[in-house]
Amino acid sequence: MAGSHYMQVPSNIYVFVQLFHCAPCICYRVNKRLLEIILGAHRILENESSQIRLQADEVIVHKNFNTASFENDIALVKLSKPVELSQAIKTIALPESEGDDDTYDGEDVISTGWGLTRDTPDATINDISAVLEEVTLQTTTYDICKAYFKMDEEKDGVVYVTHKNICTSGTGIKGTCEGDSGGPLQFNGTLIGIVSIGTDECETGSPSIFTRVDRFLDWIHLNAELRY
Repeated sequence: MAGSHYMQVPSNIYVFVQLFHCAPCICYRVNKRLLEIILGAHRILENESSQIRLQADEVIVHKNFNTASFENDIALVKLSKPVELSQAIKTIALPESEGDDDTYDGEDVISTGWGLTRDTPDATINDISAVLEEVTLQTTTYDICKAYFKMDEEKDGVVYVTHKNICTSGTGIKGTCEGDSGGPLQFNGTLIGIVSIGTDECETGSPSIFTRVDRFLDWIHLNAELRY
């Protein structure tokens, strides 16, 4: 399953903004003019009539993004031109306000994308899912997620799980995988998370880590010029 990148649209329809995961290769080493945005895709490797392809006009990276720990793993993409909404291209709501640490604990949530559906060594673009996949996951608590990755944090000397993250449990060997980064985590039609990081072995049933959107509402509204 991989990143189905959802947009939040300001009141002015001529400005579209896209939230995504801030992988260093995207945010720091790729010229924005070479970053192709594909909207309305179901079969991502094909040219469908529902798709609109265009370039990025601007990429705004969180100034405190940490390339080692992936803290503040969020960026905004401004599209190069306005796009009409359709059956295949829609917006998604942002959380209305910042919740408590346990706001989403134990909830059923939905993640979608085109990432790997099984562990694949040295995976390439040809190994991702041909069609958009959807999976229902269950969120877990901060303490459980933190404990799971404690050994990784100690070994690597970085902090991967903070209160700016939300995690899903991995129960039933379900979660995100390579190629899913930047995809949405939805709860009741609201974008609550963005696929961030996890383990290299997706079939172990480990938790998946997401950037928690409600921790960045002020940053999003400021940089996307949105109004509450």
